[in-house]
Amino acid sequence: MDILSKNILIIESDETTRNIIHSNLKAVGFKKIVSANSGYDAINSIDERQLDIIIIAMNLSDVDGFSMIQRVKKYPQHSMTKYLLITNDISPEEIDIAINLGIDDFIIKPFTHTDLTRTVQSVLSGTHPPLESKVSANNNDSENIEPSIVTDKAQKQTILVVDDLSSNIDVISSFLKNKYIIRVAKNGKKALSITRSDKQPDLILLDIMMPEMSGFDVCLQLKQDPATADIPVIFLTGNNNEQDIAKGLKIGAVDFIHKPVSPAVLLARIDIHLKLQQTIDNVKSEIDISLENKSLQKEILRLKKSNDKLKAIISSNNLKIK
Repeated sequence: MDILSKNILIIESDETTRNIIHSNLKAVGFKKIVSANSGYDAINSIDERQLDIIIIAMNLSDVDGFSMIQRVKKYPQHSMTKYLLITNDISPEEIDIAINLGIDDFIIKPFTHTDLTRTVQSVLSGTHPPLESKVSANNNDSENIEPSIVTDKAQKQTILVVDDLSSNIDVISSFLKNKYIIRVAKNGKKALSITRSDKQPDLILLDIMMPEMSGFDVCLQLKQDPATADIPVIFLTGNNNEQDIAKGLKIGAVDFIHKPVSPAVLLARIDIHLKLQQTIDNVKSEIDISLENKSLQKEILRLKKSNDKLKAIISSNNLKIK
């Protein structure tokens, strides 16, 4: 099929950008172009037609681009669809997510007419460079930025993913595997066993609805055990039930993330809570050191008094001998 006859769907909430993309592609001869201003608006086009490429903005009015692509990929008729991401900026972590989702390429705003049309044509023809090569380019652009101090622990932080569905575990793990060590459990009993081992996870992503032992029951047991009480727990849920959220927070969860999981939101929430827990751990360590110092000071004072008494006794005995 002629590239110019391919079916194109543009999903962009910003009307100006959406119109620019549409007019630029039409100007070079593309004939079958459909536009949508939101993820919801795009659903009919996705349902009704075979699409060769979806050009999608990272940030839409109702959903992020990653989550939308995740949803589209569940449609069997779109197994061969190409994806071009439009974004203002993209981090190495977001490129990793894009690679794991099977996104073909991205383009940074503001872009020129030539940048857009060449990228679309290269994605459709399969001649675009792999995204992995853009990771290196992005890293080279950041060489002059002062790196933050990263400890060995931060480089090896472990996330425990608890869900009874293997498909959910696979999706979440794909978002996290390049940044964290991933451990998995398909039931509450296994999760509790992992948390009580020598290598505890740094954070737990916990599904609420599981057979035999619910996420609430698992969280409650974790928080009642001093050995696991400090591990941050983030609940994963498909429901937006305020009572469930209140219950989860009351028994000790630090956050809730709704399914389908947004990769960007998931990474951001994990990062926030790991840093917060590290800060709490540091404060506790400082308090422990302070208490130890006070205890040492008391012991030194006691020994000094004992030493003074001993000197007095020795001095008194010496006088008697004389």
